[in-house]
Amino acid sequence: MKKQILLFLPVLSVFLLAAQCENNDLTPQLGQAFTVRPEQTVSVTDNLSFTLAKLQDSRCPDGMQCIWAGYADAQVKLTASGASTETTLCLGDCRNGSTEPYKTEDSATVTVGGQAYLITLKAIREPGKPTDATFVVTRK
Repeated sequence: MKKQILLFLPVLSVFLLAAQCENNDLTPQLGQAFTVRPEQTVSVTDNLSFTLAKLQDSRCPDGMQCIWAGYADAQVKLTASGASTETTLCLGDCRNGSTEPYKTEDSATVTVGGQAYLITLKAIREPGKPTDATFVVTRK
């Protein structure tokens, strides 16, 4: 039994190390979806970095019955060539001046370092207690 456990431990260690490396080595590509956690910064191109600065979520948690759907905001920051810009994207009941009743996706065009980019918020996981968000960044 001890021999089996001793043989199992190195295999388990390799899997745990591989999982850790996978989480830390996120390198998204322009036009492809990627998921980030709050305060995480990733390099999208050689000179473009993307930061999920903050997530706020008042959406109704899964499995709950609420009288208001709520909304979730993702504050993001793009940095390129020493310049940076921030914008906020929203999912859910985001009626701040909008007639659209419920957003399942939001996007904004921002210019940073002389280049325009379209940022699309695809999802924010865990309504009511967000853990991460999924985005797509494309060059305009």
